[in-house]
Amino acid sequence: MIHLERKESHYYKHIQHNSSNHKNANISKMFSKRNIIYIFLKIFIIICIIKPCENSSYINITINKESNCKIYSSSPCDENSFIKPDQIIINGQNINSNENKYNFESSTNAITLIWNNKINSSACLFRGCKDISEVDLSGFDSSELEYMQGMFWNCENLNSINFKNFDSSKVIDMHYTFRNCQNLSSLDISNFDTSSVENMGFMFAETKSLISLNLSHFNTSKVKIMYDMFKDCTSLSEIDISNFDTSNLIKISQMFENCISLTSLNLSHFKTSLVNNMIYIFNNCYNLKFLDISNFDFSITTNMTGIFDNCSNLEYLNLKNANIKADLFKNETFSDLSKNFVLCTADEHLQNLERPECSVIDCGEAWRKTQKIIHNNECYDNCSSIQLYEYNHICYESCPKGTYNINWVCEDCAPNCLACLSFDNCILYKEGNQPTHHTQSTTHYKEPTEETQIKTNDILNPPQCYFSCEE
Repeated sequence: MIHLERKESHYYKHIQHNSSNHKNANISKMFSKRNIIYIFLKIFIIICIIKPCENSSYINITINKESNCKIYSSSPCDENSFIKPDQIIINGQNINSNENKYNFESSTNAITLIWNNKINSSACLFRGCKDISEVDLSGFDSSELEYMQGMFWNCENLNSINFKNFDSSKVIDMHYTFRNCQNLSSLDISNFDTSSVENMGFMFAETKSLISLNLSHFNTSKVKIMYDMFKDCTSLSEIDISNFDTSNLIKISQMFENCISLTSLNLSHFKTSLVNNMIYIFNNCYNLKFLDISNFDFSITTNMTGIFDNCSNLEYLNLKNANIKADLFKNETFSDLSKNFVLCTADEHLQNLERPECSVIDCGEAWRKTQKIIHNNECYDNCSSIQLYEYNHICYESCPKGTYNINWVCEDCAPNCLACLSFDNCILYKEGNQPTHHTQSTTHYKEPTEETQIKTNDILNPPQCYFSCEE
């Protein structure tokens, strides 16, 4: 019995010994070269899921409320649609990126889109993502990007885009890029390289909160399409595109339609010899007062329907050197313009067209001096002819209290141009200078002071010289 127990004990010891050797073998196998590499790869992948890897290209997005944001490709992005991300991370969690639609549904989303390689298209990437508030592109490698049309189209609540490090040197299509980004009040695209772009149609259309836009660096030498480019930019009071090269421009219809805050527009450098359709370019720009299209070429234009429709406050229209087609300009062309607008033209056909009854033809720099006055729906040469006081080309029976810009009363601040004003409790100053108090009491402006002896040939932007009369 004892012998059997010893044999049994010896048997179990043998099994335990073999088991121990087997475990040691497994541990050795686990830490073999191949497995060590495998383990490190797994750790590397996990880290890359949590945080984008150094060589990857990524975009960070913020959505501040519950959203149903669908990233998808559709018109105008059927061709050259965006390259889908290799990874999508929402609040630190990786989700399936094998679909063409991604629904981001969470009360607060921090989203990262990651591409392992450079992509050539971001077209319609965020189209319709109405609740995106911020997009950070500083980690996005766009050096191979060719198509970005519709990228932020209908991002209605987007208020911030970081374009730091953005390379757009190869982009050829930017149409619809910011269309209907209604909440964007500012947009810094000062690093954009547009030297390859051919299409800018609807690029900023319906960005209704945008109050300023610096395009002074834009290279538009290859651009063929600018139709609707600024349509419905209702808060833009100024658009400086004096640097635009439009030598290849083909389409510009409705380019400034409904830009209701614009007061002046200088397009004297525009080349339009390739444009055949100019419909509604300035339609409903009802605060526009000065428009210079003096070098427009209408030679192949076949349609300019509604080009000046509802430009009811236009005071000066410069068509001085424009190449005019007689059958294109008709009596109704100017019918919506201000009754006392000044037309600059040397074209006999334009001169003989019917115009509002108080309009005049004048190409002089001081065109305001010849502009007629409308008072009680009657037309007069000036206010003094009906013994009324004039300010800002409006006749008054007495001088209203307020601030008076001398240069708009009379451009050269000549004596007696402010004859109606009393110096009682008035301050006279120029922009940039400290106000000078005037203590003399007189109802007539007799001798001009140094401050008012301002001459200017630039009627649009004269040096500022004000009277501020207090109650």
